[in-house]
Amino acid sequence: MADKSSSNSSLSEFLDWKLFRQYWYLVALSTLFAVSLAVVYLAVTKPIYEAQVRIVVQNLGLGLESSNLTKTYDKEFLATQSEVIRSPATLTRSLEELPEIADPAKPKSQSELVGAIAEALRVNPLAKTDIIKLTYQHSNPHQATARLESIIKCYQEHLRELEKSSSSRSVVLLEQRKSELEKDIAQLQQNLKLISTNTNSESSDVDTQSNSMMEVLTRRLIEIQSEIASYKVQLDLLQESRNSGRPQVHPSDSVVLKEVERNLNAGRTDLAEASQIYGPSHPQRLSIEERVRVLEYAHANEFVALQVKLQASLKRFEMEERSLRQLISDENIRLKTAHEIQGDEEQLQAKLTQVSELHASIAETLQSMKLANQSLANGDGSIVVSLLDEFVVPRESIWPKPVPIYVISIVMGFMAGVACLLCLAAYSQASSKSSIEHPTQTNESAHEELLEQIHALQREIQVMKNPSENSSHQKMYAGEGQG
Repeated sequence: MADKSSSNSSLSEFLDWKLFRQYWYLVALSTLFAVSLAVVYLAVTKPIYEAQVRIVVQNLGLGLESSNLTKTYDKEFLATQSEVIRSPATLTRSLEELPEIADPAKPKSQSELVGAIAEALRVNPLAKTDIIKLTYQHSNPHQATARLESIIKCYQEHLRELEKSSSSRSVVLLEQRKSELEKDIAQLQQNLKLISTNTNSESSDVDTQSNSMMEVLTRRLIEIQSEIASYKVQLDLLQESRNSGRPQVHPSDSVVLKEVERNLNAGRTDLAEASQIYGPSHPQRLSIEERVRVLEYAHANEFVALQVKLQASLKRFEMEERSLRQLISDENIRLKTAHEIQGDEEQLQAKLTQVSELHASIAETLQSMKLANQSLANGDGSIVVSLLDEFVVPRESIWPKPVPIYVISIVMGFMAGVACLLCLAAYSQASSKSSIEHPTQTNESAHEELLEQIHALQREIQVMKNPSENSSHQKMYAGEGQG
């Protein structure tokens, strides 16, 4: 309480209420000016009207899920449908159906108009329900309602077109699958007939011969693969020897190459010893160098010949390996075909039953999809959209609101006037403080003026008491003046 009383007293001391009564017209003028600005704003600003409607969106699964019509709340489904409503495809279709009234002085492209519609449209799924609330804002109330109605209509058409296209593709795929199953059933029935005409003795003979042949082919394939691996190792050793320049261990069929390498190494050793003993032009050294060149040439020729021989052998074995693999593959296919043809009759019968059941299920699904297509052609759909509210043209604008704007303008104008008065009070208080800070100068000037007035009164009194002396003084002053 003490703080409140002190603050009120300080405010009353700071704000001179006489000054407020004297300059009250400032508050009135600022308030009037603020109200005038509000009037101008209301006159210039276009009113914004908001049309709103609520719709129920349910995924009932027409045709395929007609027996389960009770659906639970699906947050992802409603979020997806909300984005479909706000999608450019839906809004572009709505813009084509109901063109937007644009300013001729400022033409806009179709993408700009679609963006403006998307900005003015609000789509909000209500929590834990199948309800979506749509609002659209426009300066024309009739245009806002018509636009909202057009968007919902185009959204329903877009859903029907999507369902028609997907349903048509599903029918085509189901028909293809049905025809494939029919072919499988015919093939299985043919295999059953073949089994009934064949004997068990022939099948056992065929199995024995096929098994023995497969053993021979497999054994030969393993031998060839080992030979191929050996030749590849030999070629790698030759290549390494050629790259490094050092002799390597070679196979047994390269006796000549081994002999040449032995002589070449001996010649290189003799050349190294001769280089230390004889000069570059010594006949002994020249003969050794010539012998080394001849041996290197012979070594290169033998190396190339051996490499060509190994590559030819490797190529021959690789061709034989491919032939054996092809024979083994053909034999496997033949055995598989023979086993399929000569398989167990009960197993084929069970498979035939399974395929027949799948064919019946596909046929039932196909019939259901055709019924769904017929329902879509009649205007129904798996996604049901229904209105909860009627389309009502808004009568009152959501902005600007005259009453709040006037109230705010009056409050702001009054506060601006009070601020001006506070500034005047602060200025007067500052001037009074400056006068209090310099009191001696003011008192001295007043004292001097008072003394001057006293001296002037004394002179007048003396003149009134001695008029003769005053006249002689005047004559003397006049003679002095003439002199």
